[in-house]
Amino acid sequence: MYSKTKGKANSNLLSLIFILYLLVGFSYVFGETTYAKYSGSNNDDNFTIANPSDTQNIIGNYEIIGNTVECITKYNSSSSLEELQGWNCYNEFNRTNNNSLVKYIDIDHNLSTNVSSKATLRLPSTFKNIKWVGLFWQGHVNNYSYQYTDSENNKYYSDDLPNNYTSEDNIKNDTKVNQVLIKIGDDDNYHEVNATKVDYRTSSCKKCSKLNGEERRGIKYGAYADITSLFENRNFLPNQDVNITVANLKTTRGMDNKSGSGHGQGNYGAWTIVVIYSEDTSNPNSKLRNINIYKGFYSIKNKSIKVQIPNLYLPKYGTVNSQLGSFVGEGDYKVKGDSLKLNGQFLHENLSNYDENNTFDSRLSSNIDRFPKLSNNNGIDIDVFDSSEVMTKIRDDNPDASTYEANITVSTKKDGIFPSMLAFSTELYRPRVCYYIDRIKSEDGEVIYENGSFKDRINSSK
Repeated sequence: MYSKTKGKANSNLLSLIFILYLLVGFSYVFGETTYAKYSGSNNDDNFTIANPSDTQNIIGNYEIIGNTVECITKYNSSSSLEELQGWNCYNEFNRTNNNSLVKYIDIDHNLSTNVSSKATLRLPSTFKNIKWVGLFWQGHVNNYSYQYTDSENNKYYSDDLPNNYTSEDNIKNDTKVNQVLIKIGDDDNYHEVNATKVDYRTSSCKKCSKLNGEERRGIKYGAYADITSLFENRNFLPNQDVNITVANLKTTRGMDNKSGSGHGQGNYGAWTIVVIYSEDTSNPNSKLRNINIYKGFYSIKNKSIKVQIPNLYLPKYGTVNSQLGSFVGEGDYKVKGDSLKLNGQFLHENLSNYDENNTFDSRLSSNIDRFPKLSNNNGIDIDVFDSSEVMTKIRDDNPDASTYEANITVSTKKDGIFPSMLAFSTELYRPRVCYYIDRIKSEDGEVIYENGSFKDRINSSK
């Protein structure tokens, strides 16, 4: 019936579809102009965007999970490593990792691992598929941490870092800070992950006893790897919970003795995973978003860093859906004066007794389901903030602007902290396209569609 008419008619329809694609695609072109600028110390590694361009402007969002791999104990002396490891984690905030013995967490009952912890990835109802996954981890490796005193009053210190390292390659080879293990869902075995980037800061203990005639040394490091391939072909579903375990993250236990009498900056280790996913376009809650995940490793004390995200095309009406996440090492609950701001505005986290002037307080966002689920996370912050109110205000304060800019500022006045990941997403303007088809003709010129309807009679011989 349509054998002779479909060529011309389909050609017209394809043209219309192509025009529609260009119009709808405009929303993606808007996002492609988005980029970032950075400001901070020249001695630090600038944040760069980790997620690829085809995941930066999509109908989708991101999820953040993670956990610490060490915990604080109630004590500052022990008689053996076995005694140290046998103590329970201490969950109060009157002790910190710089004045307490810190122990490894190891929850997987696997003799081949010495540290491990778990968190749950909860996929939303709008979930369609996973687009990108990044794994970030931090640790403090050193040979100046006090661990125990034997029966003859001899003090023993960590030996996690050889004293003769001379380059980054030696640090990696000797300590394996660039390697971790990961287990996803119901996997029977771990997968080995090797970092594509490791940044570190070195330190030494001038007041400590010498090691082989040299000063004892340490490094604090941040590592990153793209692990998207490990999540492919797994057929994840909306509303699914996926347990993820990370093990053998390299760090040091005991009490940081860098000052020569305890009370150094502290030992710590943790990991976080950022998952970017696309959303089902038929779900009314799915939104077009700009998504930027930043990797780097800053050492901040008494200063600030800023990440600028310009050229954002925000929705003209309603709430601008937005969220901001961070992964920061060495924040202390008892040391105030550090903050995370978006366009100069403090962000509030849904935690009891939250202080916006003490953002990095050794606590994880309450919505991160994990095991163990500690209150005091030993100098580790994995935070997710709802920044919708701030982004909506940015739009409403200047409603006639064609584009907008987001500025993320991490600062500290007293505490020394190590941010290594920032994540930001905001809803973008998504054009609603209307179009009108005036007339469709068959290939011999007969009008088969006109004035909003098909003709009552179509020649069945054509």
